Amino acid sequence: MNIGQQIAKYRKEKRLTQEQLGESVGVTGRSVSKWEVGLSSPGVDLIPPIAAALGITLDELFGIKPKEKQKDLSDTVREAVAAALEEKLPDLLEENLDELMPSYLNGQTGDGYSLTVFSKKTKTVVRFSGFGIVKSRNSPGQPEHYWIWPGKDAFIGDYNTKEEAGADLEKIFEAYKNRENAIEL
Repeated sequence: MNIGQQIAKYRKEKRLTQEQLGESVGVTGRSVSKWEVGLSSPGVDLIPPIAAALGITLDELFGIKPKEKQKDLSDTVREAVAAALEEKLPDLLEENLDELMPSYLNGQTGDGYSLTVFSKKTKTVVRFSGFGIVKSRNSPGQPEHYWIWPGKDAFIGDYNTKEEAGADLEKIFEAYKNRENAIEL
């Protein structure tokens, strides 16, 4: 279908006369008639106003149909992540286990003992029960920060380096091992 035939098709669907369409884009009804029968074509400058007057996209006006999506993008991403995790996760865990869970078993007796940790930096109080890891907190455009995560919905401290956070985590584990009541960072 040529552009004139497309114009005629959509004009009829919208129940517009040639005169009404012509008036809305600044030409005569006779010009619209010439486009529709193929005696002339609208100028390039008239194409966007014609599509707007007909309430269609430029692709629709030119008869361009969108390609069928083979798969939803979220499905593709989900499959890629699942495959990567399945392949890489065991190795990553094995390589980083010591860093992720330092001294996890030190002093853990399972008798309900917990250490109260006060963080001046974040003004928080957290119960520590023998588990803690250093996690990074990234915000777009901001420098990386580190926190100590005790395995609950709480974080301890706000550190500029992983080493600072790790040093405080070692202090927490030492206090926990010594069965202290509280520690202030």
